[in-house]
Amino acid sequence: MIVPDYRKLDGIEVTNEDDEKLGKVGGLFVDDETEVPTWVSVRSGIFGNHQCMVPLAQARYLDGRLYVPYSKDDLALAPHHDPDVALTADQEQTLFAHYNVGYSDADAPGPHTGVEATETGLVGLPDTGSHPVDLAEVDALAPDLPGVPGLPKTHATRLRRYEPAPHIGP
Repeated sequence: MIVPDYRKLDGIEVTNEDDEKLGKVGGLFVDDETEVPTWVSVRSGIFGNHQCMVPLAQARYLDGRLYVPYSKDDLALAPHHDPDVALTADQEQTLFAHYNVGYSDADAPGPHTGVEATETGLVGLPDTGSHPVDLAEVDALAPDLPGVPGLPKTHATRLRRYEPAPHIGP
């Protein structure tokens, strides 16, 4: 089976068409039911402490970078989410509304890409959330979907869910 190699996204730079550096990929989220990749978490800031979720809809991989149609302001205004915690369906819908993916509300914040979610090939079921996966371990995700344009393909045989390390301390 040949599938997009999502491991290539681990830690790469996220930028937009204006070459504005937005941060680095910190994680990948896939739909709870379909295993369709839907989001990446993006680390930014001086120490990489700021985390935001960015939809893979309209993202493309080129020359070792992930290009998205968003600005730093779009990411700064996005609802914040812990990258080690699964997204609920409601949280996911709020994020889609912010980025205007699958919506046509011109009054919503975000860049108003106006992409119909069903046309991206990267959106799972609307009534389920998304969970993080380990980019170092993931091989196969939704092999029947086109995936991120430009992402190299590889042979794949397994999928491992991300399990954050247990919290140790008081």
